[in-house]
Amino acid sequence: RGGSFQPEWVAVFTGICKHGWVAIGIQFMSTIESLKRQYTKCFKMLRETISVYDSDLWIDAEHFESPAWQIVYHLLYNANRYLSPSESTVVNWPKENKKLYKFFSKQSELTKEEINRNPYSKDEMLEYLAHIKDNMPSYLERMQPDNNCWPSWYDENQLEFQINNIRHIQHHIGQLNERLNNLIPFDYWWFGK
Repeated sequence: RGGSFQPEWVAVFTGICKHGWVAIGIQFMSTIESLKRQYTKCFKMLRETISVYDSDLWIDAEHFESPAWQIVYHLLYNANRYLSPSESTVVNWPKENKKLYKFFSKQSELTKEEINRNPYSKDEMLEYLAHIKDNMPSYLERMQPDNNCWPSWYDENQLEFQINNIRHIQHHIGQLNERLNNLIPFDYWWFGK
């Protein structure tokens, strides 16, 4: 890029001296690469969280308004859609069921019994997660950061919407981890690398 500064780059400055901060080394990483790294860490945390759930807790709809499998499905369904720069470019997962991503008590047209009749397995959710990870790079590479995001109910540009999507993923990972921690003490996974 000819050494010129691109506004979409993230600059990392390191070093300090007695006169204050100085740039000892400058490393540029594109916003797209930064987003890819953050999504990869989120997905790794989700995979680890799913792995801790036993089969009974995974489908427990008696003690919880929404069972773990449905929270994960909701998270993945929306993550896949919202990663895409436009509605027309969403790559649907072959086993997708559009009626199951909404939580039954809020927006779903299905009853709790209908939702839990055929729950997705942990393996199926890991398969869906792999599908999203495979499509994530091409989704992000087609993103136009300053353009409006495609869900009309959000007043955000595409870059801000990706940050919103990461927050949504982390919100539900936290929900799943809190549920686990109340029942089975375990160590949380925070992936910094």
